[in-house]
Formats: sequence, structure tokens, C-alpha cells
Amino acid sequence: MTHSIRVVFFDAADTLFHVHGSVAEMYLRHAVEFGFRQKPDSAKEIGQAFRRAFHEAPPPVFAVTEPAQIKQSERLWWFDIVHNVFYRVGMFERFDEVFDQVFRSFED
Repeated sequence: MTHSIRVVFFDAADTLFHVHGSVAEMYLRHAVEFGFRQKPDSAKEIGQAFRRAFHEAPPPVFAVTEPAQIKQSERLWWFDIVHNVFYRVGMFERFDEVFDQVFRSFED
């Protein structure tokens, strides 16, 4: 039995298509600025944690329709993923500030 793809969603609004370096390197760079204690294998650990957190996250499907509400829902969805990443590799006191900076950098 074969399954055909019925729907494909693309979210290109306010989305970055190319990252300079890896997502893990970007997360690590911002986290170190706010007190994350880097280890020699931190980038690798963050990369593995990101892939796992992203895979385990629920789909980004939101019940709201207003653009501002959708943006807020997307932000909360990403917050949960990035929080999950640092929960796995080592949470630190200024995580919220790191998330704000990382989220803004992907908006640019």
C-alpha cells in the first residue's frame, strides 16, 4: 500500500532560508554571550539536541488566524524547541535573553 502526499505546507513569511554556519553554531554563539558554559563538544551536542527537539515537536499548526496571533504562536512554538535544546545540553539563567536574540536573528 502506498501513501500519497495530500498536503504540503510552506511557511516562507519572515523565515530565513539559509543560515551562515550551522544552527548549532548560531545557538552556541548567542548562548555563550549570555553565560552558557561552552565545552569542546557543545556545538555537536546542541546540533544533536536540536534535531531531536525539532523531530519531537508537534507540528506548527495554530488555531488562530490574525497575523499577530500567528506570529506569537510561531514564537512560542520555537521557544519550546530551543528551550528543549538547552534543557538537554545545559540550561542557564539567561536563557530567555538568548532566545530573544536568536529569534530576532532569524527574523532579519
